[in-house]
Amino acid sequence: MRVLSAKGVEFPANLQVFELDLAKVPGSRGFAITRRGGYVENEGSTFELFQGDTRFQPARWPSEGFSHDIRPGPDKNSVVLPQAVFERFAHEPDLWLGAYWGADWAFEASRVTAATPDQQKLTFEPLKQPLELRPSFPFFVFNALTAIARPGDYVFDETSRKVYAAAINGADTFEIATEKTLLEINGAHDLKLSGLKLQKALSTALIIRNSENVTIDGCDIRHMGGRAIVVDGGRNVVITHCNITDIAETAVEMRGGDRTTLTPAGHALRDSQISGFGLDARVYRPAVKISGVGLTIENNLLKDSPHSAIIVQGNNHLISGNEIRNVVTEADDAGAIYMGRDWTERGTIIRDNWFHDIGMADAPDADLSLGRKLVSGIYLDDQESGFIIENNVFDKVSRPVFIHGGRDNKINDNVFMRCVESAIFVVRRGEGMTGGTLQQRLEAMPYDKGVWATQYPELQKLANDHPEEPLHNSEARNLTIGCPLLNRAALAIPDLWPDIGKTSRVIDAFPPAGQTTEDVLKTYGLGCHQFPALCRWK
Repeated sequence: MRVLSAKGVEFPANLQVFELDLAKVPGSRGFAITRRGGYVENEGSTFELFQGDTRFQPARWPSEGFSHDIRPGPDKNSVVLPQAVFERFAHEPDLWLGAYWGADWAFEASRVTAATPDQQKLTFEPLKQPLELRPSFPFFVFNALTAIARPGDYVFDETSRKVYAAAINGADTFEIATEKTLLEINGAHDLKLSGLKLQKALSTALIIRNSENVTIDGCDIRHMGGRAIVVDGGRNVVITHCNITDIAETAVEMRGGDRTTLTPAGHALRDSQISGFGLDARVYRPAVKISGVGLTIENNLLKDSPHSAIIVQGNNHLISGNEIRNVVTEADDAGAIYMGRDWTERGTIIRDNWFHDIGMADAPDADLSLGRKLVSGIYLDDQESGFIIENNVFDKVSRPVFIHGGRDNKINDNVFMRCVESAIFVVRRGEGMTGGTLQQRLEAMPYDKGVWATQYPELQKLANDHPEEPLHNSEARNLTIGCPLLNRAALAIPDLWPDIGKTSRVIDAFPPAGQTTEDVLKTYGLGCHQFPALCRWK
């Protein structure tokens, strides 16, 4: 039924807003606004609404971006808003707040439980994240009737069990997801599925468990309230030539192999395009998350997300031939490829990838120095060690490679262009054998025995070799263009890389404005032959 107003709020005249009575929908008792965020364990949604090729979103203010006009309230789990903002939203029936409350890498949504007019205070449900609220932080309000402003907006009134939705092109037919998982494969072997089209579910489109020699070819997955594909265990599961878009949480999650024996899983994601992922959770929900041993991410296009494109856990993975662009568009202190806090997660090769337009200033003609300096192309966080980074191109990436206290990383034969910080940024984090997370994870692995001792001999020497220092990193034969080679900060040992720059070429001149990556490389006799990822997705 079309309505002109609800709860005393008149809707914009240019919109056609419909009232949907969920009491008439089978299985609707569990429907609700979904709590999301980096610290929220959540595999799916509790309500998803669609029209045609549009997944609706709760109406929010501001409609794009964030406001910073907020401060912590006098009580725990409360905030104070400016009078005009408070008065606009205080009477909403089921208001929520979404914010980077304690850090620019820690988004979380929380439901408002009370409004106190004389203090302009909103009280909200306790957060999952263990961070203190900052004096001011990016936030938005959502699920607000007064914020319905464009087709595709909706508000869920949990008390009345009604939804108010601004229709697309005036259409009066809506779809509501009722299924959680669309297809599950368990214990299969020697199977190939081609041309799967899966969309509009609450949780995960496709789950493949404990299966062997399975290929998913040419799938199209979109509009998911949770994840697109989960591969859990098994061997040699290959996802190839797929198109995945509009995913609320992680798009593809692959787990497999045995870390104790370093037995590889053989799972792979190849020749696929993934865009618009982590859209609702906003942080730590990448295009691809891999864990275990021996997984491959190869020849894919990964783009358009507020946080990371790839999150890596485990050993001996291959990340090769991918184009990664326009990610980490919202968060800060984050990386397009991210991994962290484990000395034993070694042996991964990151090779032949093209990273571009990551962490830079929003306006195309803006001064590059306005980019976010804590956004990295490859972020080896919290002393992550033993990675090989070679033959990649980084163009207009704020901080291409960040070594946050790690060791034994090799950075060779890369091109770094037009960065904000420096090609390689090294910081001393300083955790040694203190009984903390790093030592616990080290001792959980048989690092001094068998195949571990053979593949990673450096681990046997670690305890007696200044484990708190970023030692034994190396770089060679890199080319930097308008991007300094190395910046070091807070290092206890001043000369960690005595050979830095001896075989690399540093060109200080900044390329002319408007030149593409290919244009700049042509000047130096380089192009798609040396870096195929430049041309794969043209």
